[in-house]
Amino acid sequence: AEVFGFELSFAQSFDFLPGFLSGLLVQANYTFTDATGLVPDSSFADIASANSFREITLPTTSKHTFNGVIGYEKGPISIRVAGTYRDDYLDEINSDGPLADRLVDSHFQLDASVKYQVNDTIQLFWEGINLNDAEYFAYNTLGGQQNNLQFEEYSWTMKFGARLTF
Repeated sequence: AEVFGFELSFAQSFDFLPGFLSGLLVQANYTFTDATGLVPDSSFADIASANSFREITLPTTSKHTFNGVIGYEKGPISIRVAGTYRDDYLDEINSDGPLADRLVDSHFQLDASVKYQVNDTIQLFWEGINLNDAEYFAYNTLGGQQNNLQFEEYSWTMKFGARLTF
């Protein structure tokens, strides 16, 4: 296998801004990964006699991933909105060839949180996960089209409560 990649990250709090704006913050992270390998291009039951290979991207390796956060944190208040993106990727290799390989579609998810520190002991919080109803879709490309192998909808999840620290 050959793996090449790099990661870029940025984080900035804007404490130097005047008044209300001094609590703003931004965080971003981008990762590029080019990971390939060779697998026998014949039935896996007959690997010993395989005389040809095909190149694949390494399973579960997305070429592009990105995370971004916009937030506000000042005094007892903390607010975050985060987006996470992951490129499509190879999930499983199929012995019937590349068109039968299982692929997972790209995914973007939006999450948010709000926290309020009442005092040294009590923190109130709210969290929203998958606010944009991101779906999971796995497929193969037999017949020159995306054939559904697995499709899942999760909707969103919210939770709220209080954290007590003793």
